[in-house]
Amino acid sequence: MPRGAYPLPLEHREAWGRRLRAVRAVRGLSQGQLAGLSGRSQQLISHIEAGDRDAGVADGTKIVLAEALGVRPNDLFSLDPSDEWISIEELLANGRRRR
Repeated sequence: MPRGAYPLPLEHREAWGRRLRAVRAVRGLSQGQLAGLSGRSQQLISHIEAGDRDAGVADGTKIVLAEALGVRPNDLFSLDPSDEWISIEELLANGRRRR
């Protein structure tokens, strides 16, 4: 682990994974298709959705996944667990207004 890096709490990783999976499903994309759009591996997306891995900031994973799904990174990957309850429709609407 890089110096100064701390593992993200499991509850955050799991919440991010659920959101990522839900938005991907609404968009009608498989993990493989999202991998192709984002330039990240299907295996990495699977691990993020399962809460096994953090979507990295340093390597740009959060940004490219959000952009591939057409949503704002901060909406998709909020650190506030209560934000998990933002409706998927609202999250997608925020992304449409951005474009």
